[in-house]
Amino acid sequence: MLFRSALSIAATVQKQKPKEPSGYLLEGNIYATQKAWTNAIAAYRNGLRQFASPELAARLHGALLAADKMSDADKHATTWLKEHPKDAAFRMYLGDVATTRKNYAQAATHYQSALTLQPNNALTLNNLAWALWQTKSPKAIEYAEKANQIAPNQPAFMDTLAVLLADKGQNDKAIEMLRSAMKLAPQAANIQLNLAKVLISAGKKTEARQELDALTKLGDKFSQQAEVAQLLKSL
Repeated sequence: MLFRSALSIAATVQKQKPKEPSGYLLEGNIYATQKAWTNAIAAYRNGLRQFASPELAARLHGALLAADKMSDADKHATTWLKEHPKDAAFRMYLGDVATTRKNYAQAATHYQSALTLQPNNALTLNNLAWALWQTKSPKAIEYAEKANQIAPNQPAFMDTLAVLLADKGQNDKAIEMLRSAMKLAPQAANIQLNLAKVLISAGKKTEARQELDALTKLGDKFSQQAEVAQLLKSL
């Protein structure tokens, strides 16, 4: 009943806002929540026939992937980028997809393309730095530092740079940065976990245990409890 009502609302939005893609996004998203990928794909495609929306393009790509239509997803991405070569948002999306799949070389390629279009986008710089670090590229830290210069005091960007600094043996600087990030985002468990790891690398096991114990108390609220437990055993 709720499903049908939601679809009815989506149809109403399409009629009331004929010059906006929101109704088609809503329809596709409703089907996607039900994993009705064929219908979701149809809704997104219908919207794209009328609106050159990067969000619709990304949603369609995601639905095609979810439906195991890899070749269709690749074809769609290639066509979209050919027709919209300056769409940095879609390139970022593709980079995020590749990162999730741990295809970091491909992710770096997409992020680099997005960065060419938006050279001072801190998020792109941060994500590119992370992908390059995963591929052992020496340029990773350069991009992470630039991201923090453009957008200072952003915990996620500070976290990335700190991890890269620690990887180069600059543990004290990394710890200082991670502690600063924690002050800005005290509930950021992932940052706290990275802090614990760097503290361990620096031989500061007592301090590391304090961070890990705090993470343990989060229970199911933090999905990486297995790693936390493993690190505690190593102390």
